[in-house]
Amino acid sequence: MGDVSFGGVRVTPAEDIDEGGTWNSIGTTTDTTEVDYFYQGIACISCQVKTGEVGMYYTDVGTIDYTTTPGKTWLAKFIQTNKDKIDGTGLQLAIGSGTGDYANYYIYTALTYPPLGGFQIVPIDPHVQGYVDAIVGTPVTASVNYYAIRSDASLQAKAPNLGIDAIDYISVGEGLTISGTSCVFQDFVDFDEGTQINKYGVVSTRDGIIYAYGTLNIGTNAVAAEFNDTNKVVVFPDGRVNTGFSGIYIDNSNAGTYVSMSACTFNGRGSNKGLLFQSADTRPNFTVSGTTGLGAYMDACSFTSFNQFNLTSSVNIQSCVLTNPNQATQSGATINGCTLEGPTVAASGSFLNANDLNTITNCVFAGTSSWGSAIELSGSTTQATYSFNGNLFSGYNVDSVGTNLTPSSGHQNSAIYNNSGGYVFINISDGDTPAVRNGVGATTEVSNPVTLTLTGIATGSDVTIISVPAGTLIFENDDVTGAGATGDVAFPYVYSAGTFVDILVFHTLYDPNLSNILNYELKSTNTSIPIKQILDNVYRNP
Repeated sequence: MGDVSFGGVRVTPAEDIDEGGTWNSIGTTTDTTEVDYFYQGIACISCQVKTGEVGMYYTDVGTIDYTTTPGKTWLAKFIQTNKDKIDGTGLQLAIGSGTGDYANYYIYTALTYPPLGGFQIVPIDPHVQGYVDAIVGTPVTASVNYYAIRSDASLQAKAPNLGIDAIDYISVGEGLTISGTSCVFQDFVDFDEGTQINKYGVVSTRDGIIYAYGTLNIGTNAVAAEFNDTNKVVVFPDGRVNTGFSGIYIDNSNAGTYVSMSACTFNGRGSNKGLLFQSADTRPNFTVSGTTGLGAYMDACSFTSFNQFNLTSSVNIQSCVLTNPNQATQSGATINGCTLEGPTVAASGSFLNANDLNTITNCVFAGTSSWGSAIELSGSTTQATYSFNGNLFSGYNVDSVGTNLTPSSGHQNSAIYNNSGGYVFINISDGDTPAVRNGVGATTEVSNPVTLTLTGIATGSDVTIISVPAGTLIFENDDVTGAGATGDVAFPYVYSAGTFVDILVFHTLYDPNLSNILNYELKSTNTSIPIKQILDNVYRNP
């Protein structure tokens, strides 16, 4: 079992109604310590909502700067037990710098409160102004000390029905960190949701699915993590958060760190425009830093709607599926047998910023002609040669290879955008010939040799291949040899669509008119053709 720590701060645990600060009522109601229902500890703070808007607020003894980089996010944990009778403006949360200076957020109505009810975890970053529904006074997010909840109801309640629990916050990119041996995702759950005194709200579970409100960090520079897990489902919900709030971060800078995840499913529920179509990108990130450790291995995992994939040469991604990703940085990572489909990068951008095509093999890149390029070669390259094996492209339908474009011209729907400023030679095998565009000062040469194999040819035959219609000799084998009476002839060529040839096979004992293949269209993949030669009973060699 791994050692887990919380990367945020607990402002108040809420069991004590005046723990380090002061709880007060809003409107005609009474705030009280609630022991009949709670999320963290042994109690929460509750009040009774009848037919008017009332609630509770907490004033801290000090102030917290929520704007310092990275910005901070409040993990609000609350409940309204008569959720189906929420009325008026609905259930609201507020955060600010005083009782008269706060930002108000409209969270749930009777229709939007989750059907199963119960305690809800809602992250709020007050620094993102687009999420604010109403402003009271002049809140200062650099001096936050006010947290509030209020609601309304259409019918009178019989008992306190609105509760708020421990107030915690985390910085963007923070959450829970695990280290030690035998680490698995369940360790995050056991530490947070599974420990009553903790329950920070970074992770919660439902039907075996882990919901992560923040970043799950694996390993540190100082302490190694041996993490190995399989068949887990982790969801990163949307929220009123800033870009980079949630995801998975692997610190591979410690020599003892080893991370392996297989057959795991990671789903991002955020948007590239943020919750309610605001400015922040609320999709999770997947980041690996450092190369000193033993490596990070992802096998047969799926990632849906992630923002950034930041990799290093210590990463090996095998047979994974990335659906609707935004952008990725390879930095020497090995990417093999993966499907990368539907990237959301703009037409002026590129999905995969690559520095080594040699380690990208047997992958499928599926996009559309309106999106950016699949792969961008960047950096400062004088000359580079790559073997690019087994990779397929669909949707990237630019057929111009070697076109020099200035950055302002764009490079949308090209399979590869050479933005290295230098000469690049790409040797293709067992894959598609990529459509390539060049940036300023860049030149790309692509070679995709394909082999046509002629089999069963009688020993001693002559084979000639002539282009059609030009009639140019492009291949010749004057004396076929084989292990026995027959042999094979291999004709390598660089595929170009719409190329036709005449294949002429001659032997003194066989009728050439029956063994020749005329006007044959060369294929884009390796092809084998059996040659049938029939004895010529008429021809006599003088």
